[in-house]
Amino acid sequence: MHKEVRTAHAFRERLPALDNLRTFLALLGFPLHAVFFLAGSFFPLHAVSDGNLAQYTQEMSGPTKLYFLSVCYIHVFRMGAFFLLAGFFARSIYHKYGRKKFILDRMYKIGLPFLVCQFWAVSLYSIFFGVYHFFPSIFPEVVHGFLAQLYAAGGGFWGRVNSLSFVWFLYFLTWFYTLTFIVLYLKRHSPLLLCFLRKTEGYFFALFSSRWCCITVGLFCGALLSQQADFDDVFGKITFLPPLGFISAYGVWYILGWWLWGHQDKFTQFFARCGLKLVLSIVIYSLSLYWYFHFANKNNFSASIVGVLLYQLSQSYAVIALFGMAWRYVSKPSRLLRYISGASYWLYLVQIPVGLLLMPLMMFFNIDDMHNHFIIFSLEASVLCFVIALLSYHLFVRRTWLSSIFGGKNHF
Repeated sequence: MHKEVRTAHAFRERLPALDNLRTFLALLGFPLHAVFFLAGSFFPLHAVSDGNLAQYTQEMSGPTKLYFLSVCYIHVFRMGAFFLLAGFFARSIYHKYGRKKFILDRMYKIGLPFLVCQFWAVSLYSIFFGVYHFFPSIFPEVVHGFLAQLYAAGGGFWGRVNSLSFVWFLYFLTWFYTLTFIVLYLKRHSPLLLCFLRKTEGYFFALFSSRWCCITVGLFCGALLSQQADFDDVFGKITFLPPLGFISAYGVWYILGWWLWGHQDKFTQFFARCGLKLVLSIVIYSLSLYWYFHFANKNNFSASIVGVLLYQLSQSYAVIALFGMAWRYVSKPSRLLRYISGASYWLYLVQIPVGLLLMPLMMFFNIDDMHNHFIIFSLEASVLCFVIALLSYHLFVRRTWLSSIFGGKNHF
């Protein structure tokens, strides 16, 4: 117990590198979601419902498809890095407040926003499509067609209720924090579990000290995810009963983040050669795309597993490389980056609703130009969505009671 207290005291200081990394990840969400929303406005929307990337890109021109798939690379590492950060700061909060306050703090700042966001998403969805269903004439024709596809792709009303597309990150974290609390409780009452965890600590250290770290983590996550035997599930929907492999693969990053908090003195060793790892990640991602499109419609079980393994290898190299680059190159504090980092939780929650509201407006005024200037409009949508989301944080969250939940004083 005294050892844990000393460790907590030693690692209580903030790490600007990870604050800056969180800022970077939050900003990358805007171009990622912008290309999906914009593509869904005039490409086959049923592909989004199926999670089928091949169908989603089949009507894109060559440059548009290349740009779209390049931006999709953000999805490879962004959420894995977020879960690693979540595990890292979860352990920091646990050592600062203790077991009981840890779970109360996480349920208040993660569980409560999840329930509220899900309730409002379903309520607004019901009201919006109720108006659309009973008064379709009030919508312009181009928007009418888009909404009809959106309703069908969402699986109707029950599909919307059972979908966690907007808040699945919070849903997964709620599970991870609950399981963490259970393990911490059993750790205090089970000598056998305590012995097992101490042994596991040594295995983790050996793993991260090895040059094969990225490969081992990537293959392990790929093995967990490959039981779904479908590469498209990487892009598919999340429901209240998500695929076990999907949530387990992200759980690996959460556990690694939890473990890394206690080994900050070894960060330089863990994240060596980060530039090379990022290059390898991009090369493997390109290979996974070639593999995916080559076998997309052939229902080849073995090929699907290979595609998943390649995708997870790319994720492993990218996540660890990003942490290394942040630790080495952006470790100085910045007021601007600290401000956006504090807003990142709110930005994550509101960027999708803001983006969904912007798309019909952009379609109504620029539907023809959008087909011909996809890249330009996606960049404009990213910037506009970011400005609106950041203004909403500054006006409604930063200096209000909401800052106790969505502010930057505590990490999520």
